[in-house]
Amino acid sequence: MRGHPSQTHIFAIGGKDKDLSIYDLDQLVEEKEHVESGTTGPQKNTSPHKKNATKNSALIFQAKNVKNDFLDLQQPVWIQDLQFMNKEATKIAVSTHYHQFRLYDTKVARRPTMNIEIGKHPIKVLSVGKDFNHVLFADTMGTVGTIDIQTGKRSAQYKGFTGACTALAVTPQATFDEKIDREQFVISTSLDRFLRVHETSTVYRQLVDKSYLKQRLACVLVDEDFEYPLPSKPADEENEDDLWESMEVVKERKRKHQD
Repeated sequence: MRGHPSQTHIFAIGGKDKDLSIYDLDQLVEEKEHVESGTTGPQKNTSPHKKNATKNSALIFQAKNVKNDFLDLQQPVWIQDLQFMNKEATKIAVSTHYHQFRLYDTKVARRPTMNIEIGKHPIKVLSVGKDFNHVLFADTMGTVGTIDIQTGKRSAQYKGFTGACTALAVTPQATFDEKIDREQFVISTSLDRFLRVHETSTVYRQLVDKSYLKQRLACVLVDEDFEYPLPSKPADEENEDDLWESMEVVKERKRKHQD
């Protein structure tokens, strides 16, 4: 399940045998108010079909599975993670248990506009990259990389993982309206209990820092407004500094040389 970063009333869900579905809570509230203000008494419509229509009124998009395979068998569906990729909530990136990356465009079709396979292991984590044209992915074997959603090609890979990655985040985080003009870093946690920081300014994606956090890490959030407080001096040290600063500087006298 994932909510839209700016339109908080829109969210998408998916899972095992559950294809991508997008809901709008505002439509559900409007439909509920309309039903409550409708007819009452003996003329009230109590049909079960009417009730089902009310329940599905918040559904604004229901994805359709890809075409059957060469044996005409239905392709299995198992969504592991998803991300919204534009401000209008019409582009959604999806990763699956069957090492597939899919990109949906609700304006174009119900089936994915991009469907590619990455590696041979389930893709558990999906996150927005340095901008909304790139996504970060991580599988169950410690492979972490970047995909360009415009071309479908892998554009980078991050190394140094000894356990499967459990969460990814980019800081400063990409936004829909403003362009990031500062250096961005990829923050990750993994099953080896390390938090890692990778740079994104070079093609090598080098490991900048890592820290052992002792616990089994499942998620990472970055507070971009936090500033580490500088240690303050004790009161007696400050008084001593003021005393030394208030003292006058005594110049050394020059000695007279005897002829």
